[in-house]
Amino acid sequence: MSPRRPSSSQPSSSRSSSNPKHGGSDGRSRRWADHKAERRQHILDAALVTLDELGPGVEIHVQDIADKAGMHRTVVYRHFTDRAELDQAVQEEICLRLAAAIEPAVRLEGTPLDIVRRIVTAYVSWTIAHPALMDYLERDAPGASDTPLERTLEDLARSVAALMGAFLDVLGHELDADDTAALDPWIFGLIGGVREGVRRWLQREVLAPGAEHFTEMVSQSVWFQIRGFADQRGIVFSSIPVEELVAQFAAIQNAPTTDGPLA
Repeated sequence: MSPRRPSSSQPSSSRSSSNPKHGGSDGRSRRWADHKAERRQHILDAALVTLDELGPGVEIHVQDIADKAGMHRTVVYRHFTDRAELDQAVQEEICLRLAAAIEPAVRLEGTPLDIVRRIVTAYVSWTIAHPALMDYLERDAPGASDTPLERTLEDLARSVAALMGAFLDVLGHELDADDTAALDPWIFGLIGGVREGVRRWLQREVLAPGAEHFTEMVSQSVWFQIRGFADQRGIVFSSIPVEELVAQFAAIQNAPTTDGPLA
């Protein structure tokens, strides 16, 4: 839900006093809030760059982040109440970037196997490029009942479930109530399996097998589970790219009917 916009029905004196051109307190407050947000983001950017430079398994200190951000350590704590809040914010920022890398892959384009391969490749490629960020994500955030990574994977599971639901609509297949209820946790389990497998693979001193072979193996594994789910329910996957099926489905839905009222 989008936040509500502030109402413009204010007394004229209030509007003029909040006008930044008149130096109103509201204008100063907004500029100060924007400045604080920019400084906070600058600190988070510095933290991620520092993590990438240090590599996985290396402890990062607030002083390291402050040095990279070009500010005093005490300035960092003006924007974060303590180390726990900073750690939480860093993990959330990493998740935003991970989600931004995966999101474009979650779309109805190509064959079903193409879609699976694209999503897995996006995830594996990002983790290879940022092993230290993934290592940091796996750390437990103090006092948190769940982690930013878990919430991100839950969001991904919901997106994939919605994608699968849309694909089944195109095929003209409707899951029963039990399968519909099981879809989310089942997909979350698939994603969790990919996560654990990739994490285990990344812990090796030498990444063997190579990234291309490993990514294809994981993609095929996920695909076989999806294919097995479909086969048991009589769902037939076509080799036709999904976008073509969607276009055909839309054409059928929009086609004028030849049936009409009797004359």
